[in-house]
Amino acid sequence: MSIFAAPRHVENLADCYFYHTMELPGLGVQHGHWDLRGRFADYVGGVEVKGKSVLDIGAATGFLSFEAERLGASRVVSFDMSDVRQQAFLPFKDKLYSRDRERFVQEYGAEIERWKNAYWLCHRLLKSNAQVFYGNVYDLPGELGEFDVAIVG
Repeated sequence: MSIFAAPRHVENLADCYFYHTMELPGLGVQHGHWDLRGRFADYVGGVEVKGKSVLDIGAATGFLSFEAERLGASRVVSFDMSDVRQQAFLPFKDKLYSRDRERFVQEYGAEIERWKNAYWLCHRLLKSNAQVFYGNVYDLPGELGEFDVAIVG
């Protein structure tokens, strides 16, 4: 049994939330919070990924994973959390995270699932070979292997 996630088949943009701005074949530009297009090298500090294995921690919509692939990475693993409860935030008193943890988990968890849907839509449309692992960043399994480059977003 593989530790990697089985692909989701996502068709409907309404089921997606784009964290990253993405250009998708047949769908055009999908705007997100972060537009890193043309700035990958700056984001990763100029580290060359061609021919290297890349672990993208906190992949969200997957821009960095897909860009590493496009730039010739030999292997890409996109990592994201398996459970929204794993994410830690500063406990600001007026934030839902602090006021009503269970409601936060429901609402933010639904948003994260839409991020994952956007990732899988991009994965399919960009014909990606990236593998996906959902888990706990503090307990990465050895079966993921070793990587030349880790991007932590």
